[in-house]
Amino acid sequence: DIMDEGGVRVDLASCEDLEASVDEYCGFDADAVRNFTSASIANSNDFTIAFWVRSLGNESLHPTEQRFLPSISFMASLSPPRHNVVVGKLLNQYGDARVFSGCAQGGADAVKYESVELGALSQDGWTMVSISRERSTGVTRVVANGVASEEINAAVDMCFYDTEAMFSAIEVNQAMLISPIMMVPEALPLATLQQYYYTQLEGMKLRDGPLVSMRESVIDNQIPVNKNDFGPRSTLLSSPILFQTRTEPITDCGFNFSNQYATQEFRKAKEEICVAPYSCSAAVMEQQELTFACAGGLTTNWTAFGLETVNFGKEVGYGDFLYSFTDYPFLYRDNDARDANTFIDSMTQVVKVLMVFYTPRSGLTSLLTITADFSGDIEAKVNVLLDHYYILEGSSLQLYVIVQCSCIILVGMMFVDSCKDIYVKIQECRPSPDDLDAAWTWPGSSFWFVIFVDVCTTFMTIIYIAYRIPNKMETAATTDRVVGDLSRLDWGTSNLEIREKRLQFFDQVQLLLNLYGQEDLMTMVANAILLVNMFRVLQATGVHPRLGMITGTIYNALDDLLHFMMLVVIILFAFVVIGNWRFGGLWTEFASLGATLTTMFDMLIGTLPPGWSRTTDMQMFVFIFMVICFFLLQNFLLAIIVEAYMTVRRENENMQVETQYVTDLTFAVIASFKRWLYSWPDPRVLGEEIGRWEARFSVGYVDLVRTGMFGDNTLVGTFVTHYHQFDFIDAPEIKHYAPPKDGMEVVDEIERRIANLMGKGGSLRQMANRVLKFRADRQKRKEMGESFSKYKFKIPGLFHGSSALDVLSGSARSPTSNPTSRHTQLQRRAELQRLQTRVLELEKEQDVPDLDHSEKLSSPLEIDEPSSEDEPALIGVGG
Repeated sequence: DIMDEGGVRVDLASCEDLEASVDEYCGFDADAVRNFTSASIANSNDFTIAFWVRSLGNESLHPTEQRFLPSISFMASLSPPRHNVVVGKLLNQYGDARVFSGCAQGGADAVKYESVELGALSQDGWTMVSISRERSTGVTRVVANGVASEEINAAVDMCFYDTEAMFSAIEVNQAMLISPIMMVPEALPLATLQQYYYTQLEGMKLRDGPLVSMRESVIDNQIPVNKNDFGPRSTLLSSPILFQTRTEPITDCGFNFSNQYATQEFRKAKEEICVAPYSCSAAVMEQQELTFACAGGLTTNWTAFGLETVNFGKEVGYGDFLYSFTDYPFLYRDNDARDANTFIDSMTQVVKVLMVFYTPRSGLTSLLTITADFSGDIEAKVNVLLDHYYILEGSSLQLYVIVQCSCIILVGMMFVDSCKDIYVKIQECRPSPDDLDAAWTWPGSSFWFVIFVDVCTTFMTIIYIAYRIPNKMETAATTDRVVGDLSRLDWGTSNLEIREKRLQFFDQVQLLLNLYGQEDLMTMVANAILLVNMFRVLQATGVHPRLGMITGTIYNALDDLLHFMMLVVIILFAFVVIGNWRFGGLWTEFASLGATLTTMFDMLIGTLPPGWSRTTDMQMFVFIFMVICFFLLQNFLLAIIVEAYMTVRRENENMQVETQYVTDLTFAVIASFKRWLYSWPDPRVLGEEIGRWEARFSVGYVDLVRTGMFGDNTLVGTFVTHYHQFDFIDAPEIKHYAPPKDGMEVVDEIERRIANLMGKGGSLRQMANRVLKFRADRQKRKEMGESFSKYKFKIPGLFHGSSALDVLSGSARSPTSNPTSRHTQLQRRAELQRLQTRVLELEKEQDVPDLDHSEKLSSPLEIDEPSSEDEPALIGVGG
């Protein structure tokens, strides 16, 4: 068991030397050895061990032979020292391979091995060494570099020293490169070993080995790390992923000349490049798309780099670890060495780099995606997207549930309010039971649109919250399932190939992408709900004049804005087409219609395209655009908005009942409380009752009592007292403007003239009686007005210029009165005119001198009629 003189062996009897010889940076998978041993024992102890070795230079040479003679021992145990297989300089000049058996016959001191001479080994390249043992034939075969050195048929039975593991340590006695060891639990034939050798030979030539040993690499590359448990910084969960989608190379480029050009270049390549002393593969000589091609549709048949198609989100493409292409110039995949720089080529459409981070302090899982889109004709578009997935636990989860439940309560109240509005509107549209000919009157489309939006928003919000609350409760378990499995992948196991590990890793990343996709969808739904609610709140501000400035301005300017937008669309479309046609080949900002439109919007806010002053055409284009769009159109827009705003502001200034929002809200709350306290009637019902009165623009105490809606007359006083505090609801005061003429001043003048004509005839007596009747009516109205003057008030804005006496006595008549009231007014006017005419005739017959104010009778009687165009709509008392 002693190597040839000059060899170096480990002194296994010295614990210090043994400990110093152990290399902690080199090792093997003991489980794989145990599985191999078990399978070999089941197969009559047949086995094949093969590996590649290579010299590192002078340090690998044999001390005495000055040649590369590798010395390797597969130790079954270190104490006592036993090995089943040994390769080294034993007896033969080229070295030996010995196979030891633990069950050989001949006594304890007998030699229990078979020695086979090695062939000549390569001194500067890779050498494959394989040792096979077949128990049934007793053949031990050693193959070096595909050549069988020697075969020995021996009667020594083959037994392992350790039936658990053929070897538990490997002794390497000089510096060398050694490949992973192939262990097969059967004796492979020579032809199979030779095939394996020639298959791997070209690939092994490219492997120069690491520049430094594993020990030196680990020691030199150690980076000091200051441990910070649960710090605010994020940690990278896994190696970044490089993903791409590709198109199929095709020879049809869409243009006849392009196809001819591609064919010509392909022919040149074959005739000028693929000639001696150079050569091209048969595929290159036959397939034009491998030399010169255009991009076709997306493909899933790409076989380069030995990659399989993977799904990332909604895209299907090819993915690998980023370091595979950045740290190594060549990749050896599927028995083929490929330049790592060729992973991205002209057929690449989209490239993505995906990195998964986790922030322990925040419970935040982040996905950073860097996307480069090469599908455009001008330039690559690079986009950076960062998605997050939060863990909600403890107090944060409780607060989230409380907030969401509050939202459900609020939208429920909105739904109830919508139902109430529908009920009230139905009651308003219901025909009156007293009018048999009346029909239903349905509300306008705007009312139903608002109700539809409120109902849809309510149900969408409830559905969203009902889904999100259980989803948020499972965030911790979801993070552990997806992110935890991603970090717990066993990269060190030898039971799986690297391809299978990579596919498992990609499957976990796909689950994470699906999780982010669900979060994005829910975020979009929530965003839509919030936007609708925001516009609904903005629309609801129109309930108060001060808050409704925005809605009022938009409403007043809507027609002008629509026509203005039509003008803007026409002008912008013209500029976009011209800009893309003229400058699309010179500036990337005008490369497409979409890019040009974006540039136009930037110019609208004053941002000029870079390099706009380089050409005269661009200067003229920018100047014309700035004059028309920036100076004119924008000022037109401002003028439309300002004019609409001033209109709304004037309306608010002329509105008698408008006050501050806080004041109105306070009085509304007080009125609601008093209505509950004093049992006042519902404002809508009282307003409808007053609206049916024939001629009322002021309402008094007696009128409210007659409605029968107040349980006690004292409640009417509280009602009148409450509303009497508002200035805009006081009774009108006649100052500079007289009330509409109803003929009473003419009656006064006629009365004075008839005093001179009394007793002159029956016709005069009849006229006098009619005049006295007018006088009595006026006196009665006056007395009623004085009795209830302290309770009088008016409905603001209904009629202008009428006194409280006229209102309480019922003499004032609405311009929208019924035909009966209008007929009474016309009769009174005609009667006064007849009286005027008859008095003038009698005065001429009897030569009566003119009295004071007689000129009023010389002209036709004028009774002012209120115009319906000048009067605003009715406002209910409680409204």
